[in-house]
Amino acid sequence: MCTKRYVWVFLSLSVCIALTVITSCAKVNGSEEKEVQLEKAFVFQGKTTSPITFLSTQMNPVEEAGKMRKVILKDFPGIVDFRPNDSSFLSVQIDSVLEKDPSASILVGALHGDLLTLSEKDALQPVDSIYEKLVERSFSENLLKLTRMNGKDMFYIPWMQASFVMVANKKALAYLPLGANLDELSYEQLALWSKNIFEKTGMKALGFPSGAKGLMHRFFQGYLYPSFTASTLVKFRGEDAKRMWEYFKDLWSVVAPSSLVYSTMADPLLAGDVWIAWDHTARLVKVFENMPDDFVAFPAPVGPKGRGYMPVISGLAIPKKTADIQDPSLLIDYLTQEVIQKPGFI
Repeated sequence: MCTKRYVWVFLSLSVCIALTVITSCAKVNGSEEKEVQLEKAFVFQGKTTSPITFLSTQMNPVEEAGKMRKVILKDFPGIVDFRPNDSSFLSVQIDSVLEKDPSASILVGALHGDLLTLSEKDALQPVDSIYEKLVERSFSENLLKLTRMNGKDMFYIPWMQASFVMVANKKALAYLPLGANLDELSYEQLALWSKNIFEKTGMKALGFPSGAKGLMHRFFQGYLYPSFTASTLVKFRGEDAKRMWEYFKDLWSVVAPSSLVYSTMADPLLAGDVWIAWDHTARLVKVFENMPDDFVAFPAPVGPKGRGYMPVISGLAIPKKTADIQDPSLLIDYLTQEVIQKPGFI
């Protein structure tokens, strides 16, 4: 176990100081198609003057996009054309919409890194005037600093946050190493835990999302590398990195071979194909929706240099060429309302 502990925060290829954002509709990630009603009547003041085109790199899966349209936007007083797509098409989408209708009202929802790229292209307009009307919101001051990409103006309003966690079937807890605590689990204990299960059951119970659309690369970028090297970007070589790869080679010997085809870990966990897994919180919601009493969630392990941690932060922005920002501003106000952001809304 390490004697010093640091939290290394990695965000879109930049080391950042963000720690929290208002709890969000990142909770909108289940597989069931069902309408969910607000716990209390929600009356939102305001009225749009024209339809809004909402371009988003978030809520791409069919289920999530459906819930955005049918649940989250249900009480918005206006027409919203929600268009989720891959981040590589975001700039092209904006240009395409404005080419067809120069007066179009556009709102962009994307990750910090995507918005940073647009800002560097001078494709976003400052939203300080919008933020001034949201003073009752509880945004993290550290997070707000990230929105000021030129050191002065705000280029997006914080929208939602997610991260990565580990999940274990409670069956696996019987094989934990003596004295191990899930909240303080070390990488060495994770390996020993997985080996204990294999030795006692013959099962390679640890799983990672290493398939074509899996997020395994984030595990290396935001968790393993910083936990072993105290760096997210510059220490890819050296003795610490070598020890990290030696560790992972040993760990992989007890990783379920089918991990190479898993893009998400919810289904293999529910099917019992793996007992322990790491993945994005949004991709694990299904586990706790379907079998909440059979699983536990806990942080990624602690390494020799501390615990690596990667927040996934997204924001709401308005393209620079959008002439009328009144309607997009209204949608930003709506999406950051406490009742919409409330945990468990979906």
